[in-house]
Amino acid sequence: MKETIYEKKQQLRKNILQKRQKLAADFLTKNSQKIIAQVLDLPEYQESQIVASYVNIKGEVMTRNFINKSLQAGKKVVVPIILDIQGQKNIALSQIFSPEEDLAERTMGILEPKPDKIRIIVPKEVDFLLIPGLAFDYHGNRLGFGAGYYDRLLLKLRIDSYTAAIAFDFQLFNNLPTDDQDQQIKSLITEKRKLIF
Repeated sequence: MKETIYEKKQQLRKNILQKRQKLAADFLTKNSQKIIAQVLDLPEYQESQIVASYVNIKGEVMTRNFINKSLQAGKKVVVPIILDIQGQKNIALSQIFSPEEDLAERTMGILEPKPDKIRIIVPKEVDFLLIPGLAFDYHGNRLGFGAGYYDRLLLKLRIDSYTAAIAFDFQLFNNLPTDDQDQQIKSLITEKRKLIF
């Protein structure tokens, strides 16, 4: 029987997650630094005033340095938070002033703004968005965990908002299985390359 797109995605998610669990700490640190340095050099980032960044979990490109550098540069920094909106879980964006003071472990073990530190920013205000993902391809396609949070968020951004995905090079594939809900990204940065779509 032919494998469905959903089944292909699930298998790919499983494979990438297994690889990510085995990454050595020095690999994560060294290559995250290389990737973030490239992000900080992007003109689209340097010209932005409001930047959104995910807060990394195990095996993801580490973003704490990006968040701190952005705060030091005087940019308004927002991070994702999962909120229940009219009975449906959705991603919202909340401004932070200090990762240490504003964040605590919440949904799926991810660091999110504490209940008394939620300061919602509408997506249309965001100039630059840093995007996580499990896998990417050479055509600007992205594979996430399957909840569709980022696909829905990308639809709410301004057309001129810049989206940069970051990942390790082993997460890049020739072609990903996709469906109609999948939103494309504008660029991908790994420790070895920068792709513009």
